[in-house]
Amino acid sequence: MVLRNLEDLSVFIRIIDTGSFTAAARTLGLSPTTVSKQIARLEKNLGIVLFVRSTRSLRITLEGKLIAEKVRAALTLVEEAAEIAKDGNESLTGLIRLTAPVPLGQTYVIEAIAEFRKKYPSVGFILHLTDKVVDLYKAEMDLAIRVANLTDSRLIARRLTENKRILVASPDYLKLHGEPQYPEELVNHNCLLFSASGNKSTTNSSRSCRNGKKRPLQLI
Repeated sequence: MVLRNLEDLSVFIRIIDTGSFTAAARTLGLSPTTVSKQIARLEKNLGIVLFVRSTRSLRITLEGKLIAEKVRAALTLVEEAAEIAKDGNESLTGLIRLTAPVPLGQTYVIEAIAEFRKKYPSVGFILHLTDKVVDLYKAEMDLAIRVANLTDSRLIARRLTENKRILVASPDYLKLHGEPQYPEELVNHNCLLFSASGNKSTTNSSRSCRNGKKRPLQLI
């Protein structure tokens, strides 16, 4: 026997407390038909009859009384557990050390921290803004927001959003040097790139090459 629906148990107790299916349905905001179906399902799962019903009266069976005692205790435990979880969320305390890129941090992270602290004022932040990739272990950081792929297998990453980039050129530059038609032609152009790590930047063009495949280009 497996009871999967906690709501059925709550309805069962409410019927006992109110004295009728109709009154229980009214206090729960349900229809009497829905309440009847829930009790029928509960009786089927338990394999017993919980109520003896007639057009004028409702009487709980002996088995129903025994079950009700256990159900009340179980529902009380569930409510207490929910309160503990709620109190735990509302009483978060501590210090979070966070690193993020400068433009992203100034534009989004600072505002997000302010909103977070409105809900959890006991949580403090140390925010380190840098465009370099910080080693979380050496820098003793808890979190990092990065615009990159995860290369350290010791870390756990969660995608927050997508960061789309495009290649642009001024009309004067294209007039002087010509407009590239394929990604591999970029190696012959003057490219101004951003590299947070200080290494040579590698970009994967979203345009297809001549052979129909995407090719990584090393641009200096």
